[in-house]
Amino acid sequence: MIHIKVIYLKTAILIEVANRIVEEYVDDINRSLKIPREEYEQRWRRIQDAMAVKGYDLLYVCGSELDRSDVAWLAGVFDPMIERYAVILPLDGRPVILAGSEGGSRS
Repeated sequence: MIHIKVIYLKTAILIEVANRIVEEYVDDINRSLKIPREEYEQRWRRIQDAMAVKGYDLLYVCGSELDRSDVAWLAGVFDPMIERYAVILPLDGRPVILAGSEGGSRS
């Protein structure tokens, strides 16, 4: 039990520090900088071309609230409320995003 309390305490401290950092810098974020959809479509096509060369039918990329870079790069999606999520990119077609229910219902 002692170890669990220590872990919870460390987690609470980290969350508090992260929230302070976000509060301090949130106004500095330029939300107008968006990657165009065409860029994502080009990424998908380049990956699909490489998959075809290798003989792969499907690409599975996973991420979490702590490690989101691959999913964000591939699909432009990140919701810190969702603990785990993945992108499935078929050889032909658009990617499918799989996510936990932590973030609530999303369209």
